[in-house]
Amino acid sequence: MSSKVQENGSATTNTSAPTNMDPAAPNSSALLPHLESLDRMLKLPVVDATWQQTQNVYGRVKDYNPLLTWALGTAEDVVCRAVTISAPLVQKLDRPLQLVDQTLVKGIDKLEVNAPIIKEQ
Repeated sequence: MSSKVQENGSATTNTSAPTNMDPAAPNSSALLPHLESLDRMLKLPVVDATWQQTQNVYGRVKDYNPLLTWALGTAEDVVCRAVTISAPLVQKLDRPLQLVDQTLVKGIDKLEVNAPIIKEQ
């Protein structure tokens, strides 16, 4: 997909937006539960730098020729539709997902204390 998994204040988007988006379709990220663990991981400098580089490479590959633009745009559209279709099931699993999310947040807290170098740029 051409944007971060979750839309939030720190989210960045690639200049190559999905090409086959249905304007009437809801925003896919609004259908997913907010996961604090993802936000925390994306704030780690090494993860953020890797994510930015991956987005840059993906954008260049996608814009390389019309066939790749079409193929990757179609794949993005399929993922957005899958998110929309699976949203009711994901909402039913919200409580267990939040428990896993909080466990991951605690693990990230411990990792930041035990290995403070991961917070350095």
